[in-house]
Amino acid sequence: ANACTKPVGNLLIIEQDRMILSLGEFKTSKYLGRREIDLQKYEFLADHIRLFLQKSRPRLLLANQHKHLLVNCRGEPYSSSTYSAYLQSIFATHGIECRILSNALRHAFCTWLFEREDSLPSEMLQAVARACGHSIRAARQHYDDRSHQQHVQRAVDWINKSTMNTIAGDSACTQVVTTTTIKEQVESNNQIPGIGQIVALIASDSTRTCPKIFLAKILAFSKTEVQLHNMEKVYEGGNLYRPALGNQSVWWEDQSSVIWPIFITFDEEERGYRLHNTLGEIIEQGSS
Repeated sequence: ANACTKPVGNLLIIEQDRMILSLGEFKTSKYLGRREIDLQKYEFLADHIRLFLQKSRPRLLLANQHKHLLVNCRGEPYSSSTYSAYLQSIFATHGIECRILSNALRHAFCTWLFEREDSLPSEMLQAVARACGHSIRAARQHYDDRSHQQHVQRAVDWINKSTMNTIAGDSACTQVVTTTTIKEQVESNNQIPGIGQIVALIASDSTRTCPKIFLAKILAFSKTEVQLHNMEKVYEGGNLYRPALGNQSVWWEDQSSVIWPIFITFDEEERGYRLHNTLGEIIEQGSS
């Protein structure tokens, strides 16, 4: 071929020590030009492609002669409709009967990512956007299917979280006690909680017949006391807690009143702390 001829279509370029996927047919190609992906970086993929070219493809080709990489059982080029039918068969085996297209899967995956962008590193979103041939802004506009009400709720959640963090003194180093940290603390006989950890206390109106507890987050220590910030139940009878608002929710308490460790984890979706101990377990621990 003429060396000056520009490549057309999507090509797989294989040399001794490299494998390049050169893409010229995609939706934004007229703006972005050709894209090249170094498949050699993905050794498992490059090795399987070479194995397919050496063993499987020659058997599938039969008497056909063409340069299409993927072929069907008749040796003909593998069409996009055949691939879509293959995808649908996979979903059908799991009881999902609907029209599945590869582009729909891509859209669903990107939408799932951008709906969780608050909890994902920006580098990941940038990498996904680049892989899709978009900028972050364009990818968000194209793939973010959330409604206006959901976007408003996201802003409200962010304001609530920021406010609670400011009041409660939350920081990146704040620890939430998990089963692992509890085990480590117990095994090391270190029963002193740290700043930022959540503890339990027996309520002043608690009785044997009607035991009551409440939770608080540690803000500071003195020699004999601990400064606490009250944690309120989100709903009565539940086990989800959030920092209470207002200056009256912070007070000093004798260190001996604190019950710790407790099994509590942070619920990302509910934006609150979920207590896993039972009332009886905490009461028993406080009386021991």
